[in-house]
Amino acid sequence: SLSHLYTGVLLPGATDTLQVGLLSAASGGAHNILAYTNSPGETHRANDSLRVSRTFVTGLSVDLGGDTSFCLGSAFSYTLSAAAPGAAFRWQDNSTGSSFTVTGPGVYWLELTASNGCKAADTMRVTTDSLPVIHFPAISAKCLNSPSFTLNTATPTGGIYSGTGVSSGIFSPTVAGTGTHYVQYQFTDLKGCTGRDSVAVFVDTLPQISFANPGNVCQSSTLYLLTTGAPSGGYYSGPRVSANYYVPSRIGTDTLLYIRVGANTCRDTAMAAITVVGAPVVSIAAFPPLCENSPIHTFTEGNPAGGVYTVGGIGSSAIDPDTAGIGTYSIGYAYTDSNSCSATTWRNLTIHSKPAISVNLNHDTCLGQQLIHLSGGSPIGGTYTGNFVQSGSFDPTQSGAGVFSVMYHYTDSNSCTDSISATLEIFPNPSAVLPDSAFGCVKESVLLDAGNAGASYLWGDGQLSQTITVSVSGLQNVTVTDVNGCVSLDTCFVSISEVCVGLKEFVVQHALRVFPNPTTNFLNIEADRFEIDKIEIFDALGRKFFEIYVTGIIQKKYRVDTSLLSKGSYILKVTGGSEESVTAVFLKN
Repeated sequence: SLSHLYTGVLLPGATDTLQVGLLSAASGGAHNILAYTNSPGETHRANDSLRVSRTFVTGLSVDLGGDTSFCLGSAFSYTLSAAAPGAAFRWQDNSTGSSFTVTGPGVYWLELTASNGCKAADTMRVTTDSLPVIHFPAISAKCLNSPSFTLNTATPTGGIYSGTGVSSGIFSPTVAGTGTHYVQYQFTDLKGCTGRDSVAVFVDTLPQISFANPGNVCQSSTLYLLTTGAPSGGYYSGPRVSANYYVPSRIGTDTLLYIRVGANTCRDTAMAAITVVGAPVVSIAAFPPLCENSPIHTFTEGNPAGGVYTVGGIGSSAIDPDTAGIGTYSIGYAYTDSNSCSATTWRNLTIHSKPAISVNLNHDTCLGQQLIHLSGGSPIGGTYTGNFVQSGSFDPTQSGAGVFSVMYHYTDSNSCTDSISATLEIFPNPSAVLPDSAFGCVKESVLLDAGNAGASYLWGDGQLSQTITVSVSGLQNVTVTDVNGCVSLDTCFVSISEVCVGLKEFVVQHALRVFPNPTTNFLNIEADRFEIDKIEIFDALGRKFFEIYVTGIIQKKYRVDTSLLSKGSYILKVTGGSEESVTAVFLKN
């Protein structure tokens, strides 16, 4: 540093100028220095000048470095030193060591004095920097199962979070565990000063809960109340869950949750699986037609078998149409399978009224008449049954005389059947009382009595009385009609002999056996008292239709072919020696 000392008084406005020029004071040697003054009033600026000469010697230099600082509260130790061989050191505390250790704020300087008397000095200021002010807001208590969250509330931003459960600026209550945990925040400013703050985070325990597996439930649209979560007071969540009810509408397995909030507002969740199994497929087959007069019907129509029936909501395995009465009934069938799943179905059963029927058999007839085609049942279209009834007809030829019960059965469009009985009477024909034959002598008459008092009579000769007298030989016949309208034909062969003296009885009743009688194609004739010589067959009018002589052998039995004779009554006359036997025979074809 150069200075110029000038003594005297300068004119007003004049300046005193020291012009050094290009001068390196660091270089030793002689240098010319021009000093001059000037006055602003000088026209020609005739400067006065003074030339002086000064000699410089090589000087010292010292540099302690720039001013520095340290962070408040931190340990600070900084050593100041300079390289100046042979120079004398003097620090601000007048210590003379070649170095000085700085441990606190202040102004520190060093003065060096060389052996040639040159001096050099430097100063360094050490100050204290304040720490950054950290604001870390409190963090509310968390539950053990609370989700992890990012720590970002501390200011100034850009610092680092650390502590139990903290990783990459994220706090995990689950990792930290229950209890109180301190989260630290550290921020370093541009001066390298670091501020710190911490907050306590309380991780609370969870309520102890459980959710027992509800097991299998049956598919239905009925709400299923969930009750297996413990302790009570929680709520359920999951597919098809509403207000703690589960709707088992879909077959399969669902995972449900039971959630409960404890007194500390922490909630925990338990899981359980619920499996929906298919309900059994239940059906009722069509019921058979039932009528008010049907027998008790035991139910077997439910499928699968093994279920329970109800009639009008009341359990019953059968229905009695007579007790239940006419009407339609709702029959329920409930079935429970091996999974304890139940299903119920219903089907209507109708009990129909029985048909109103009646029968009036106006078919009373006489023995031996042709088939009677039965009628008189109402409504028409039914069937008749009974003894001697076949295909709707009654056979008087097989029944004999008597009163017979005939049933009329009718089935209506509902397949309901009812029956009613009526009687049919077969009257016996008037009995045949005329002998097969009668004999008399010339000039005598034979009395024939048709019997059957009260009947009406018609003899072959047109007489209408019960008795007639016959005086000529021939076949006499009478038609007898009784009060029931039954008709019988009776015949008698009257033989008037020319000579009666000494003649033994000519006709012996039952001297012959003739069978079958009535017959169709043949007659078997057996004579007990005589041998057969001749066989004759006459019609009711005495006309001979058949004659055969039996000669050459002893013959008491004979078969006559009658297949060519027409249906009707005939007189069979068998002669043997001096004996004759006469009987009536009947042909059916």
